[in-house]
Amino acid sequence: MKRSLARVLFSEAGFLEEMEDTVRRLGRPVPVTNFQAVFHNRLFRLPYGLFLSGDTADRLFGHALEPCGNWMDSPFSSLVRYCPPGLLCDIFGRDLVESRVRLYEENLERLTGQGLGAFTESLEIDLSVFFGLPYWVHYFRPLAAVYGKRFIAPFARKGVFEAAMSCPERHGPGASHPKPLLREILLEALPGYPVDAKKGGTGVPRTRFCQSGPMKDYFRTHELPRGIDPRFLPIFQEPKWETSALVLQAATYRIWEETL
Repeated sequence: MKRSLARVLFSEAGFLEEMEDTVRRLGRPVPVTNFQAVFHNRLFRLPYGLFLSGDTADRLFGHALEPCGNWMDSPFSSLVRYCPPGLLCDIFGRDLVESRVRLYEENLERLTGQGLGAFTESLEIDLSVFFGLPYWVHYFRPLAAVYGKRFIAPFARKGVFEAAMSCPERHGPGASHPKPLLREILLEALPGYPVDAKKGGTGVPRTRFCQSGPMKDYFRTHELPRGIDPRFLPIFQEPKWETSALVLQAATYRIWEETL
């Protein structure tokens, strides 16, 4: 759309304060294994009245996620791959964890009807994330409203979805980069951008954030969220790579409880 790029600077040292402000303004806990919620909280302070999101474009037109087989006989089990499933079951109960995975399957079946069998497992996961985790609806759009701004996701229109699903998979982009539309924009705007590099992730460095960064010792000075048995406290006080995502998410819930 030929708009100039806007620079939005972040300080790692201010991450916790920014997250607290985001939760306070939105009025609910947010997914915080990445910068997205904090970023949007800063973004909506810019002097624009309308924001368009390409957040769903990569799910419809990009490089598919690969299934990650583990403890559950479902491609959707990869949705809990950021924490040992056995630990999640110990903390929250196996019935709850399994029911959340089944919910993705049921939602996708309602969406696609009898055509689900024609999809590959990786596409099933992509579609379930696309329709099961619409961040722009549940988090970003209400956050924009707090600042009196409009925020819409054009690629979430039903017509766009139907057009994407009508394309044979062999006609997909086939590139190693999972965000082909963003890739083209960055290629033009930032000469030298490594467009064919594998996606390294847009999230915070979870483990370092918990062990030596802005969230270090968070659960040594704050209580666990209500509902988590105190016997699991050592897991939250000594985060490791496989538990850091859980620790960060629990911290946002504790921020929500303390703030609101």
